[in-house]
This record gives sequence, structure tokens and C-alpha cells, in this order.
Amino acid sequence: MTRTLYYLFDPLCGWCYGAGSALTTLSQSAAVQLKLLPSGLFQDAGARPMDDAFAAYAWSNDQRIERLTGQPFSQSYREQVLGDRGQMLDSGPATLALTAVWLTAPGREVDALKAIQHARYVEGRDITQLDVLRRVLDSLDLVEAAQRLQAPDDALRAAARSRIDEAQTMMSRFGARGVPSFVLDSGDHQELLQASTVYPDPRDFLDQLAAPLQWHALPAGEQGFFRAPVLLSGATEAVLIDGGFSLPDGRAAVEAIRASGKTLTTIYISQSDPDYYFSLGPVKAAFPAAKVIAASATIAAIKANVEKKLAVWGPQLKENGPQALADIVMPEAFDGDALDLEGHRIEIVAAQGMENRRYLWVPSLQAVFGGVLVFAGLHVWTADTPTPQARAAWVGNLEAIAARAPAVVVPGHMAVDAAPDVSAVSHTRDYLLAFEEEVAKAADSAALIAAMKQRYPAAGMVQALEIGAKVVKGEMKWG
Repeated sequence: MTRTLYYLFDPLCGWCYGAGSALTTLSQSAAVQLKLLPSGLFQDAGARPMDDAFAAYAWSNDQRIERLTGQPFSQSYREQVLGDRGQMLDSGPATLALTAVWLTAPGREVDALKAIQHARYVEGRDITQLDVLRRVLDSLDLVEAAQRLQAPDDALRAAARSRIDEAQTMMSRFGARGVPSFVLDSGDHQELLQASTVYPDPRDFLDQLAAPLQWHALPAGEQGFFRAPVLLSGATEAVLIDGGFSLPDGRAAVEAIRASGKTLTTIYISQSDPDYYFSLGPVKAAFPAAKVIAASATIAAIKANVEKKLAVWGPQLKENGPQALADIVMPEAFDGDALDLEGHRIEIVAAQGMENRRYLWVPSLQAVFGGVLVFAGLHVWTADTPTPQARAAWVGNLEAIAARAPAVVVPGHMAVDAAPDVSAVSHTRDYLLAFEEEVAKAADSAALIAAMKQRYPAAGMVQALEIGAKVVKGEMKWG
């Protein structure tokens, strides 16, 4: 069901002009249908002469809006609009112009509003004059609307009045104290949204519009190196964050996706290890329209070692894993800083001081997913970070994750009974610090393994400790 977002505004309202970038995004969003309702704030009884006191107040307020939003208020506007004592502050003519557009080309009303605002605040033109407004509409090739404005008839004036009445009724019902205001109609209920979040970052406002996301972890257990891909779903679409290790892991993901009833649009691969992509064959076969994407650096790392990984793991996995390069689903490059799922931003966060390490942050859920930075209930894989400097950088990134105060953390590797929360971040950080202490004391890998087993007797994935200890003590090469 398409939801409607009512935008209550006045074309002469500076704060409404400041919301311009958000309005453009909203008009292009598939999450809502945008409907503009002029409020009549500065017309009829609300119209007033442009005197010195009001001009000074308006300019001071405009400078604040510009600092917050980046929307420009020019010197031409200050001199030719605020400085013109013969000009009224009257939004009636601009409301008529927008209503003419609404009647003749409703899909262009946002364009018309932005052009009218630009004419006033940047070009310094008097948009209380119908001939100025007609020229603005003509410049947008809104010829029919401009013709309606040539001699406004009773039907045009009645349509404008009806829109204003609807806006004022809505403002009264929800207790809106000014413009801009936004009311979201979801069919079964309406709600007044927090308009202040439009400034300075419209993404915070957009998060209010999207239907709540749901997440479902798909932990693989010991045979799948305790990997935990995540299915993230909205009202109708879904994103799979990472694959797993074996083909049975992939088939389990297919069943989970089908059970969700959502359309899989994207598979994002956050890490180049084979247990993040070996399982993708069944998933891609079941959902051929889904895009499989990863950062360019991740793809380069996969290509650099995939044949070696196949040679090692193919004979062990047999029919449960890919056997040749043709069996590998290679991602397409995506180097953007975020994905979008039905209006929700999914941020791709690059680890600081660590090569080719990423995780995903979902602000609307306050959730961390993906990557290979966080472990839960397991020994931590340290073979790829053989130096104290690398492990210190890792700890720093874990502390940055904890500083986000996440409500949900699904580790890249987790024991099946581990809690999906920030305790996994604490576990990984504490483990790395303990590992550092024991490395300094241990004479060889055997001593290091024994010490860490004593500290973490219940931790799973012992092979991570055994390999990491040998690499750190120089008894084995890795990578």
C-alpha cells in the first residue's frame, strides 16, 4: 500500500525553502506519495507590509537557515525583496501559481515550488506579482499553468482555497504549530512527523518514513565456521548481508528468504574470506534478479586467492561446496557508502587502520551487521592480524562500534547460542587484549594456545586459536 506524505508549507516561508533538499528526495522516493498543501500562512489576514522591523527579523532568521541548511539567501533578495517597502509579504499569488500547476501538471508542483523560491531568495524577484510568476512557470515549460495564471478564474481561486482549508484543518487536528509540517497517512492511521529532523541532514527525517526493518540472523554452526549472515527485510523487499561457507548454508538461506515472503534485491558481501561467498550459488540460482555486490577491494581480494581457496576446500567440501571457478558467484563492484532498503539507509563503514575491513550500520535499527571484526562465544580469528599494531587498530575499531551504543550486533562469526548484542563487541575486544598479554609471555604457540584455552575454556572454533597462535609465533605462514 502506498502511503501519502502531506507537506504543509507556505511558498514565502524561509524554513520551507530550507527544506528544499529533503523535498526533492521525498518527491523521488518510492516509500511515499508526496502531496503538497499550501497553508495560507502569509496571505489574506496573514499578509503584511514589508517594514524595517520585519525585514531585519527576516534577514536574521534567513542567515540562520542558510547556516543550518546551506540554502542561499542572496544580497539581491535582501535589497530587492526585503528592501522594497512597496512590496507586500503575501503568498496568495504564489499559492495560486502552484495550484495552477497542481491542476494542470501535478507531477511538476515540486519543481514549480523550487523555481518560485529560487526566484525570490536567490534572484531577488517579486513573486507577489502574477506576471513574475507566469514567467517562472513559462521557464519550466508549464505553459498551461501559466495561462491559467494570466487571468485567475473562480475555479482556480476555489481550488487554492480548498487546499488551504485542507492544510489548516490538518494542522489544527494534529496541533502543528507552524510550517513546514509533515503528516504521514499510512491508511489505517495518520501521524505528525518531527519536521525539525529535516535540518541539517534529511536522512534523519527520511528514516521516519520507512516501514520498520526486520532482521533475521542465519547462524551456520561449527560446520560453517559459525558464520552468521543476516537477512534484512522491509515491507516488500530484502537484502542479504553476506553468504556462508557451504552449499547447504546457501540452501538454508534460500529457504529463509522464501519464508520471509520478501523480494530479495541485493546480496552485499562484506568480506573476502570464502566463508562469506562460497555458499552463494544456490542463492543466486533461486533469486537471479538479485544483485550481488561488494567493494572493489573486496572483489580484488577474492580474485587474488579464490583459486587457492578452491584447491584447499573443494576436496574437503566435495558436493557441499564449489569445486571450480565457474561455481563461484563473483560480486559486482559497489563502492558507495550506503545501501538503501525501502528508504532506510544501510551504511557501509570502513574500519580505520585495517586493510579491507568493513561492517554495516543500520541507523533505524541501531544495529551492526556483517564484517569480520566481531566474534561471539568463539575464539577470535587472529591469523590475518599477526602484528601488535594490527590488533591495536582492531581494538580501536571495536571501541568505535561500542561508542555507537548499538542495540543489535550480529557478529560475523557467532556461537549459535550467543546473544546478538554489544556483548559480542566486548568479548572480541577483551579476547584481543588477553591474546596480546599471553603472546608476550608465551614461548611458543603451544604455550599461547594453552593459556588462551585456560582463559576461554568454553569458546568454540578452537582452530582459529591454533592457527592464529602459530602465525603470531612465526611457526606458520598465512595468507
